[in-house]
Amino acid sequence: MKPSALGAGNSLPGICALLLVLFAAPSAFGQTTSNWLGGSGNWVSHPCANWSTCPNTPDGNYNVFITTSNSTVNLSGTVGVVNLTIGSSDTLAISGSGLTSNINNSGDITLAKSTDSIASSGGSIVNSGTMQGQGAILGIGPMTNSGLINANVSGGTLTIQPSNAGGMTNTGTMQASNGGTLFLESGFQTNYNNTGGTIQRSTARPWAFSPSPSPAAFLPRPAPGSWRPSAAAQTPF
Repeated sequence: MKPSALGAGNSLPGICALLLVLFAAPSAFGQTTSNWLGGSGNWVSHPCANWSTCPNTPDGNYNVFITTSNSTVNLSGTVGVVNLTIGSSDTLAISGSGLTSNINNSGDITLAKSTDSIASSGGSIVNSGTMQGQGAILGIGPMTNSGLINANVSGGTLTIQPSNAGGMTNTGTMQASNGGTLFLESGFQTNYNNTGGTIQRSTARPWAFSPSPSPAAFLPRPAPGSWRPSAAAQTPF
């Protein structure tokens, strides 16, 4: 009998599986790192002069860093990357667009229009800086705020919608100011943990909850500092 062309111990299904892993590896594990080189400019521009990966602006399988001091990046259009890190002195200004990314923000993210949105790409949204404006911040995984989330566009609404699985942990400040509305959206099992945090509206008579809101506004409260908004909680802050 002739020996198998595949060799001893090998099989066609096994080799096919190996080839699939090899071809999938660049997409699954080989994210490209793209750094903003500094100054002010547009995320998408032609020619692109501010990204380390020019001529390609980051969109897709990228880890993006906006961490050069005093940078301002303007984003319009729809962009999706794997991870986005923003430094403490840096700004991402979103206008007329949607961003999908896991986010670690210690700077400033501003959403200018009611249709603007940020959504995590399966991981987390972590804010230790400022997220402000109007539109929506949507969590696929956990959301954490130790900084400021501010619905501060007069007549506008900033919607916070954590995932059922990840929930929202707030140890910073979430507020409505300047005539804006902070809308806390909730699925049936979504928990908001506000232990050590503040939720308030900045009006002539400030309304603040710390560490947890009153039963009249949020029901039920599973434990001190942890709660779920009921339908009645969809009252503007």
